Amino acid sequence: MHKILIIESNIETSRLLSEFFVSVGYDVVTFTESKNLYIHMEILIPDLILISCALKRDSGFDVCKLLRKIQNIKEIPILMYSERDDANAVTRALASGADDYVPLSLNIRVLDSKVKSLIRINNLRNELQNRYKELKEKNELLETQLKMGKMVQRSLIRDLSIRQNNTKIVSKYMPAIEIGGDFFDIISIDKDLVSVIIGDVSGHGISAALLTAMLNLMTKSLVPKYTNPAQVLYHMNNELCKLFENSELPLFVCVFYVLIDTKKKMIYYANAGQPQPFYVDSATGAVRELECSGMPIGMMENTTYEYRNHKFNSGDLLLIYTDGLADNGYKNNPEEFYTHMSGMLSDMCGQATTDIIVNSLESRFCKISGSELDKYRLDDASMILCEL
Repeated sequence: MHKILIIESNIETSRLLSEFFVSVGYDVVTFTESKNLYIHMEILIPDLILISCALKRDSGFDVCKLLRKIQNIKEIPILMYSERDDANAVTRALASGADDYVPLSLNIRVLDSKVKSLIRINNLRNELQNRYKELKEKNELLETQLKMGKMVQRSLIRDLSIRQNNTKIVSKYMPAIEIGGDFFDIISIDKDLVSVIIGDVSGHGISAALLTAMLNLMTKSLVPKYTNPAQVLYHMNNELCKLFENSELPLFVCVFYVLIDTKKKMIYYANAGQPQPFYVDSATGAVRELECSGMPIGMMENTTYEYRNHKFNSGDLLLIYTDGLADNGYKNNPEEFYTHMSGMLSDMCGQATTDIIVNSLESRFCKISGSELDKYRLDDASMILCEL
C-alpha cells in the first residue's frame, strides 16, 4: 500500500482529501502545519507528498523548498495544489521543487490521476536506481575478477627473453583489454632443443583467458612427450575436442609450434591455422613466409597435421605472431602489412638486437587506444622473435 503525506492547514479540506485517498486504497498521514514536520519526515518516508500552497503558518512553497533539502526524501515526488486556479502558482510550485501542480477546482479524480502518475514515475525511478546499484556491484565484482584473472594469466604468459646456445628468443604479449585470448610458451627441452608455441583462442575476454591458462598447462604436458611438432598439435587437438565435445559454443584455437635444434641448426614446425611466420635470411636480408598450413585445433577429432623443416644460418630471424598484429591496423589490406613488416625486418636484421626489434614492431603495429569498447573490438596481439 502506498503512503501519502498531506500537508493542509484547512481541517475540512484535509479531512476530505484523507477520506478520498483512503477510500481508493492509500495509507494517509496528515499534517495541519509544518511545525515538527521535518523531524517526522525522517521516519515517515512517504511515497508522495501533497502540499497546499496556502498554509497558515508557512508558505507551502517554502515548506516544499525545505523538504527538498532533507536527504532521505529529497527525491520523493511532491504535488502542490491550491483551492483556486492560479496561473502564477504553477510557476512558483515548480520553482520550489514540486514535481507538479493542480488546482482543486478541477475534479478530484484529476488529482487522483496526478498522484498515480507521480507514484508510478517514482517507482520506475526507484527500480532504475536499484538496477543501477545491482549493476554497479556486479561491475565491481567483475573488475575484481578481471584483475585476478589478469594476475593469473600474466603469471602463465609472461614477456620472456631466453638464450639457448647462440639462439636468442624474445616474446611480447599485448592483450587488447585486461585479459586476452592469446597464449605462448618457450620450453627448453634439453641443452640443444628449445620449443616455441604460440596460439590464439577464438574470441577474447574472461572465457578465452580461462582457456589459454588450460592450454598453457596442456602444452607443458605434451611438449616433452613428442619431438615431432605435428604430433604435439595432433594430441592437443584431440584433448581439446574431448573436453568440449558436448559444448554448443563455437570453439577453436589457432596454434603454431616450432622446435629449434640449436646444435644441428634446424627448425621443425607445424601450423594449425596461425598466420605464416616471417623468416629473414641474415646473409641477403631476403624475407619470406614459412609456408605450412593446417586446421585449427578443437574443430575435428583425429585431424592430422603436416610438419616441415628448414636449415638456418647464424643470425637468421624468425618472427611468429598472432593475427591481431596485422588485423588491428591492416585487416582490409594484408599486402600492405606484409610490405611494411618485411621492410622493417630486413632493415633491422643484423643491425639491431632482438629487444630493439620487438619494441620497434610493437610501436609500429600495436597502437591500441580508445575507449574500452573500442579496445574490445580489437584483437589481442602476441609475437615471438627468434634470432637463430
